[in-house]
Amino acid sequence: MQQTPAVAVRWWQALDPPIYLISVLPGAAVWLLTGSTGQPLLEVALATLAVILLQHAINVLNDVSDWRLGADAEKAHSWARFHRLNLRVAATHGNISLLAGCLLGLAILVQADKLWILAGAAPLVLLGYLYNSGPRPLSYGHLGEW
Repeated sequence: MQQTPAVAVRWWQALDPPIYLISVLPGAAVWLLTGSTGQPLLEVALATLAVILLQHAINVLNDVSDWRLGADAEKAHSWARFHRLNLRVAATHGNISLLAGCLLGLAILVQADKLWILAGAAPLVLLGYLYNSGPRPLSYGHLGEW
């Protein structure tokens, strides 16, 4: 694999905001459909932030995984390039976002007394993590698009 030189990438270029609509829209829909005000609105906003942090972690770890496996090496605005091809730093960035999203989400569920949501959410978070992790991530297998 030919190494591409590190290119200065600004954080907002690597961020790619349209990707995060998938995280923001469910929170906005809950808020609009329930007409919540006060404390429930704060819970919805914080839960949405937790999902955004998880989505961000998946995006960063995906860029790290793709770079390690030689895919998307031509991608000009990736988190791997933002971190000047230091994949350890980029992976740490992704893992911190993953941890922050999990902890914030768990705190919201505990505070709202809705731990039952973990039954559906935990496997999805695990699948999101496995999508990019290990020597053979799910993203490179038959179940990648599923």
